[in-house]
Amino acid sequence: MWQDYLSKSELNLAAAERDLESGSYDPCVSRAYFSAFQAAIAALLALTDFQRRGRYWDHGEITAEFVRRLIHRRKVFPQTMASTLDDLKSRRHQADYDHRQISQRVAERSLGKARQLVQQVHITLQEQRTP
Repeated sequence: MWQDYLSKSELNLAAAERDLESGSYDPCVSRAYFSAFQAAIAALLALTDFQRRGRYWDHGEITAEFVRRLIHRRKVFPQTMASTLDDLKSRRHQADYDHRQISQRVAERSLGKARQLVQQVHITLQEQRTP
């Protein structure tokens, strides 16, 4: 099942890239967040015993468990990634709910953070899941 979330993550990252290229900065930031969020789910499912508690994934819980289990406890990912999901979620809320448009600079930074997290998860899962 983790492969499905990693695939969704990569699709959202590609959508964010297209949105940035077309000047659609609000959707870029939103897709960037979801790409990172889904990569975090993939990592939790592949590398821990974490299970969803309800019908849907809780965003706060995913962030907290990703940081607690895979950054602080097991040190699978670098400490510098600890604030990535929260930062991206804040920008997504701004993009989705604020009346002001996201700037190109903010969209580029958000996409860069998401790209880094997704790539790191992808590399780590290949290394740790390959026999």
